[in-house]
Amino acid sequence: MILIFHKKNSLRIAGYAGLDAWYGSGFGQRLAGAEHAQLAALLPLLFGWHAVTLGAPGGHDWLAASRIGHKLRIVPVPALAGEVCADPLALPLRPDSLDLVVVPHLHEFVARPEELFDGIGTALIPDGHVVVLGFNPLLDGGIWRLLRVREARLPAGARLYGSAVVRGWLRRAGFETDAVRFHCRWPWDGALRLRGWPAALGACGYLIVGRKRVSTLTPVRPRWRPRRRLVPAGAVGDASRVGQCCEDRIR
Repeated sequence: MILIFHKKNSLRIAGYAGLDAWYGSGFGQRLAGAEHAQLAALLPLLFGWHAVTLGAPGGHDWLAASRIGHKLRIVPVPALAGEVCADPLALPLRPDSLDLVVVPHLHEFVARPEELFDGIGTALIPDGHVVVLGFNPLLDGGIWRLLRVREARLPAGARLYGSAVVRGWLRRAGFETDAVRFHCRWPWDGALRLRGWPAALGACGYLIVGRKRVSTLTPVRPRWRPRRRLVPAGAVGDASRVGQCCEDRIR
């Protein structure tokens, strides 16, 4: 692993690290299955040269279904499995260098999620995609606790946001929302819908697909360049290691 840098107080470290054990619970495994099913249907349709996943909760390969050849996993905690460890609010990625970024719940543990999406917007090429996986805050704040579903309770430090809030951050960062999907529904979801309740109320998680808008004033870089560096050479003290690592992966 290459350690880039880590700012203090930008991540609720204990809570985020606790996601590994949470995904090992029965409910966590059920939700992970639903999330991977969504990704398996979506990621093969998104093409490009370079893909990054920010975070690896549960030790899962969140890019497993992607057909993109060069994949990189950036984690915010050195103890987690990944190729690069870096501060999520200061990503060491070159502008216009990525085609796809997958964010499995990292925005729910950083201090300023809007800055996370600003950085992702800078790193993606025009028409590049971001895929965000989040927990449904309606269930965490209401039904889960009301029914005392203990294993569904997330680690301390998680701050959940509705899909509308995340879409607002994406719009601010220069994205258009291509899709919003809800998954991992509870058994009573059918009865709720029959009574006119919104379908999202019975879902435990959501997936949002954002596409970076193309500016008419900025030329679009050709997508056939496979030699773009992902990590800028001056990002860390040992710049040669970082540059060599990323070039080796691109080759």
